Amino acid sequence: LTENDILRAVLHKESFECLLDKWLRGGDARLPAFMLPMLTLPASSSLVDAAVCMATIAEHNALRFSCRHLVVLGKEGSSRSPTGGANTAGHAARFVRVLSALDVALGM
Repeated sequence: LTENDILRAVLHKESFECLLDKWLRGGDARLPAFMLPMLTLPASSSLVDAAVCMATIAEHNALRFSCRHLVVLGKEGSSRSPTGGANTAGHAARFVRVLSALDVALGM
């Protein structure tokens, strides 16, 4: 979810009660769902891995997409989960964070 998604929702007069899942899966999200796996790295990846991932996506002309953020997934059941809870299937939530291009640059 980006600031562009919020602006797009306002312009489309989307309900303020719209669930994020509905927005992301409904086809209106700025990031197409098919790209999510390309923008996801495990927490065990290095800063160089993240930089390579971002550069590869940015250089891929067919996508016409610049990559400034990556989703970082931790181990299932991580105690650092933002929600600290379980999902609807009863499994422990995964630790999820967003890594920006600025984070990568500062780390290198």
